[in-house]
Amino acid sequence: MPIRSVSLTLSLLALFAAVSVPAQVKFAPKKGDSKRYTVKQKMDVGGTEAEVVSEVQNEIVDVADSGVTLKSTTKSLKIFLNGEQLEPAPEANPFEVKTGKGGELTSVKGGIEGVDTVRQFLVTHFFAPEGDLAKDQPSKRTFEKAGEVPKLAVETTYLGEDTLNDAKVYKFSQKIVEDGNYGISVESTVWFNAEGVMVKKEAKFKNLPILVAGADASGTCTIELN
Repeated sequence: MPIRSVSLTLSLLALFAAVSVPAQVKFAPKKGDSKRYTVKQKMDVGGTEAEVVSEVQNEIVDVADSGVTLKSTTKSLKIFLNGEQLEPAPEANPFEVKTGKGGELTSVKGGIEGVDTVRQFLVTHFFAPEGDLAKDQPSKRTFEKAGEVPKLAVETTYLGEDTLNDAKVYKFSQKIVEDGNYGISVESTVWFNAEGVMVKKEAKFKNLPILVAGADASGTCTIELN
């Protein structure tokens, strides 16, 4: 059953993102830093409605001049296909993700064979802005192809201060578009606290290739800090 295998990748989570703007947001990734998130995704895959709820632990494994290495481990996973829970849920393998010194995504390893792991990860990822951002002024970056990571156009906008759970946060929007006519695209709103920790993300995506199902997926993803 192809969709059974596809569902494993839905438990991916965003990297700890380095946010340099606004000035009130401070982020200095440290080896051993760890955060747990709840990830909820809903999508249509070739006519099959898939819903995945997972708890994911992110840990910064290494911080170097060349970039950051993150390990993402799924602690719990529930999968629903057309409203029916899939039991037992497939085992999700840990993911190792690396970014370069400029914030570019350079490597995503782990998961299962037959699934486009890199593009699924893009649904959950946030690319840090480069330099200062003025409020409501989009900043555009282009990341060239790096191994299995495709060429990407990224547009990030700082939207100002906001409040989540009675705490001050800083709100951003981001658009990620893969180069080419049929590439994946992701539009998201992301909130960070003053320490540069992602508190929440809401994303919409389309043209996510699910290779083993022979179809592209479109849907939504919500990520919340536990």
